[in-house]
Amino acid sequence: ETHGSETDLECLTYVLDCVAGSSDVTFQHGWSRDAAPSHGGKRLADFVAHPRSRGAGLLEAHVVAQRLYTTAAFRSINTPLRNLATHPVTKEVVLPPKIVEPHPMPCTVAFLYDALKRMRAVAELEEGESHRTSHKAEVEAGSEAGQSVAVTVEVEADSEGEAHGEAVLPEKRGIDTPPGGSGAASTVPADDAAAEVAAAASCGGAGKGLESAGRVKAFCHQMRQLVPHTPVADWLGRAFAKSLSDKEPKARRVLWRGIKGVKAPEEFLRKGGTELAPMSSTCDLRVAARYARGVPDALLFMLLVDNFMQEGADLTFLSAFPQEREFLYPPLTFLAPTGRTHHLRHDGTHFTIVEVVPHYPS
Repeated sequence: ETHGSETDLECLTYVLDCVAGSSDVTFQHGWSRDAAPSHGGKRLADFVAHPRSRGAGLLEAHVVAQRLYTTAAFRSINTPLRNLATHPVTKEVVLPPKIVEPHPMPCTVAFLYDALKRMRAVAELEEGESHRTSHKAEVEAGSEAGQSVAVTVEVEADSEGEAHGEAVLPEKRGIDTPPGGSGAASTVPADDAAAEVAAAASCGGAGKGLESAGRVKAFCHQMRQLVPHTPVADWLGRAFAKSLSDKEPKARRVLWRGIKGVKAPEEFLRKGGTELAPMSSTCDLRVAARYARGVPDALLFMLLVDNFMQEGADLTFLSAFPQEREFLYPPLTFLAPTGRTHHLRHDGTHFTIVEVVPHYPS
């Protein structure tokens, strides 16, 4: 309370004392806080009692720090961590790097950092359980497939020349078939269906990685929504062509981070770089693009996440803006470039998409 701005204090009061969704104050994109039905009417104690909070062993202070970070107060948390001492003449950052002044909210940063570590530990347990469930499902599916083949053989033996057995064969999915569907007609409008497919592919969690043709199809749909008058399907197909190769690394999940008015320095593209402050990302490409567009140059980081050790903490369940689908990384997260970049121009903005692999600080 001593070091925060008026906005910080208003956000802190809201997090501590107000019912979620009770404030009419608007922020980025004209959004009000906790507008999602799932958050409406909740108080701080409800977020503390959430199963994910309990599973991670989060204290009230942890939840307050994370909730506060998802509000406009994040700037007062991030800015001091990025304010590094520089040489008085060359203006280059002094090595080893050090912040100019002690952080004005050290306890908030400490609880935020600790909360992210605790949530990653839960993610490790969840991933282990997911793998066990997935393996069990694959075994059962293999058993069912074996039974299906046997039935197919019998049918074909009884009905020579007729392909009745095809009905029991697993569906073959091509690039024109979105995940979870067979391409049949739907009563959902095309744009809405595309959005649902895109959200499912981008935010769906552990999947089969970028080798999935359906995943690429979904990204095409998602980008068409962003740039509907641009022939982006061909561009995106080229952008992800390498990701479809067995020689390229696969990703369990893809996260995005959009920054406006920034170009990727050549040194970063060669060596990578470290984010000094907590780093927000999202599983929804549309959210990242909204933060990046509207200026001549914009940067989109495409974070390739292969396991829980590389994944930020999902704050959706307690975020003041759950529609952002925020995955938060702790300070000092290192971004290692894969060497692949993609470019897109739309509505006066040059988007540079840089593929990176995130690494937590040791």
